[in-house]
Amino acid sequence: MSGLMDEVIARYITDHFLTPVSPELKVDTPLFSSGLIDSFGVLEIIAFLEDTFTIEIDTAEHEIREFDSIAQILDLINQIQNKDR
Repeated sequence: MSGLMDEVIARYITDHFLTPVSPELKVDTPLFSSGLIDSFGVLEIIAFLEDTFTIEIDTAEHEIREFDSIAQILDLINQIQNKDR
């Protein structure tokens, strides 16, 4: 499932935050720490993740660095989904 999930997340990030001159987006591309996405962008990504994957992300429990790459986002989603089971 994560193959599809990372594609969905990558498409959202590409469509909403990257420009034609942005570096190629990979699962380990730094998003926040590289400046590709700012803190407001992370909040937009959180809203997208909650809607798309039907999860709830408590921002008080998670640090911004947990959203710094698609790989980290996938780990977080898996943790939340496994916690809810």
